[in-house]
Amino acid sequence: MLIPAAAVSYASLTVLATEPRVETLVIALLAVVPSAAGAARWTLLSGARLDGATLVVHGLLWSRRIPLSSIRRVSKGYAAVYWVTKAGRRRVTPLTPFWSNPRPVEFVTQYNSRMINAIRSWFRDAQRGRGPGVGSDGSGPTG
Repeated sequence: MLIPAAAVSYASLTVLATEPRVETLVIALLAVVPSAAGAARWTLLSGARLDGATLVVHGLLWSRRIPLSSIRRVSKGYAAVYWVTKAGRRRVTPLTPFWSNPRPVEFVTQYNSRMINAIRSWFRDAQRGRGPGVGSDGSGPTG
């Protein structure tokens, strides 16, 4: 979603530079402002957190609350949570805030990996009956 918006924004700014008119400025602003707002929301609000025994995943347009007891697995390559609803329906919730490009900046890859490992740890602890975020010695958060 952000890539097309960024392309439109870039094209609008290019036209504005070559044809500086009021109409072009309005079109450029109509493309740039939503693109910047979407990027800011994505950067600042996307992620995942533990809320009691529930994993809360915040995406670009939505948030989802997944009980840890419903999670079947958490994948790392294609970062996603595989879970089952109370009715038995299988669901996949992508963890898009933790996806990386094939050649990302190293600290981004390390951060994403730490976050996926923390989510996996919460899931494993809940499956073992220790409660989310509690280490094997009961010492507190593991992520």
